[in-house]
This record gives sequence, structure tokens and C-alpha cells, in this order.
Amino acid sequence: MADTKYRSLRDSAQSIIYYPRTQQGADALRLSFVIRTSGAAADAIPGVKTALAEINRKMTLDIVPLERQLSESLALPRTIGALSGVFGALAVILATIGLYGLMAYSVALRRNEIGVRIALGAGTSRIIRMVLDDVGRIVTMGVIIGLALSFSARKLVVAFLYGIDVNDTTTLFEAAALLGAIALFAAALPALRAASLDPVATLREE
Repeated sequence: MADTKYRSLRDSAQSIIYYPRTQQGADALRLSFVIRTSGAAADAIPGVKTALAEINRKMTLDIVPLERQLSESLALPRTIGALSGVFGALAVILATIGLYGLMAYSVALRRNEIGVRIALGAGTSRIIRMVLDDVGRIVTMGVIIGLALSFSARKLVVAFLYGIDVNDTTTLFEAAALLGAIALFAAALPALRAASLDPVATLREE
């Protein structure tokens, strides 16, 4: 016989002993049935009520579709997941803005150096590559630290989100790749600005 869960989807399967209803005390007046239908569940409700009324007209009936029970049991995990997604997107936006500001500031501090390099014959691609190399080092350090923290905190995430595989490394590396692409996008504009500097005007600023 297959295992089942009685109270929560988070619960592990437990050993259950079934015994006759007549062996329960007089206080156990609540019965639970699982009704399977070949069509829509709503169409079967009148027939079920009629059948129970023929047995005992004093019985009250509360029918809850399985889809509703599952939806209610997953309401909290879904809310936490939605909030996690919102905060994650907000974190990505803030990280993009912060990285853009950092690289723009770095380029501004190195204007004279970049101007000298351009004056000595450094091409556009070399200047862009120089700026992106700085971004690459920052992003690589951030990804390594982030992956380490993610691996250490994955059991905590599983405790809050239902259905998350604790060994889902593919998603972690896909997220790291996405953040790397976003970082390069954020650094693209400062890199292009650095490559288009006028060396003469830059050297005059000194």
C-alpha cells in the first residue's frame, strides 16, 4: 500500500493503524470520507447528500474538494515563494544599479590612465576588455561567495519552500550565470564610455 500524508505535505509518511469505527469512543463523531468521481466533483455532491440522508438525516456534510485542500495547504509556501521572487528581483535590480555606479566611478577615477593608454595606441576593444576584466573579478568573487552561502543555507530554504530539491545545483549555477550576464550588461555602458574618451581632453584635465 502506498504511503500517505494526513496533516501537511511537509510531513513525512508515518505508520498508521486502522481499526473499526465501533472501537472508538462516543466522542469521536466526526467521519472523513474520500469520494472519487469520474466527472466533475460538483456534480456528485447532490447524490452524496441524498445517499447520506437516507442513512441518517441528522448527519451534516462538509464537502471540500481535494484541489481546495491542496491549495490551502500550499498557500503559505506559495506566498513565501512569491515574496522570495519579488525580493530576489529587487536584489538583482539593486545589484545592477550598484555595479553600474561602481564601474562608472572606477572609470571616472581612471580617466587619465585610460586617456594615456588611448594616446599610446590602445584600441577600443582593449579598453573595453580592461574595464570588463575588472567587472569579471568582482563578479567572480561575488558568485563564489554567493554559491558558498547558497550551499550552506539550502537546508533552511527547503524548510520554508515545499518541493525544493536540496541538491538542485543546476538552478544555482543557472542563477549565477544569469547574474554574471546582468553584471556584464551593467558594465557595458561605462566600458563604452571609457573607450570613447578623448585622450587630449582627458590629459588636459590633469
